[in-house]
Amino acid sequence: MNGAGASIIVVNFDRRYRRGVMTSAQRESRGWALYCQAHTLEQTDPSANEKHLALYQSAVVHDPELADAWANLGACFCLRTPTAEEQAFVCFERALSIAPRHVPALHNRAWLHLERNQPQQAVIDLWAALEANERIAYEVQSHVLLAQTLESQGDWGSACDVWEAYLSWLDPEKEAERQGIVQKVNRFRMQEGRPPLRGV
Repeated sequence: MNGAGASIIVVNFDRRYRRGVMTSAQRESRGWALYCQAHTLEQTDPSANEKHLALYQSAVVHDPELADAWANLGACFCLRTPTAEEQAFVCFERALSIAPRHVPALHNRAWLHLERNQPQQAVIDLWAALEANERIAYEVQSHVLLAQTLESQGDWGSACDVWEAYLSWLDPEKEAERQGIVQKVNRFRMQEGRPPLRGV
């Protein structure tokens, strides 16, 4: 079950570096250098997935506690072949054992749960992503994936709550997307006898 916005994502290392999520020793480690090299290569040569994967594998060998590297290694496995999903799942589990509120790892593990037809587990991970850091969750489209999953389960009330939260983060310039979501939410609100959204 995958719709718009349902995609594997990678950690933006520049942002996480500036936020100081790692120790100074990690920032000076060989693992971090390999991680940065892999991420830079992803930006300059997105099709070189095997090279990205090899660099992230080396990064976690040098620094097994680098959660971002585990999360991105898992993303590489997801993009490799369907048979690599189990390896990806192990990577996301490892990232979350190090950093339980790691939003990209939560989002990507949810994506895998949906691939395995496990929507309840996906919903748990996506709610956790929103609770951990709603701004990053918005950036990686966790709201969209959660709302779509809740819709597929017939939980329109919760889905609308998530859509409304997403609207509060949505770029004002994305008017077409905004209006489409507002129309969807208002159809449900009218069925429930609730007033429509206005001024969003």
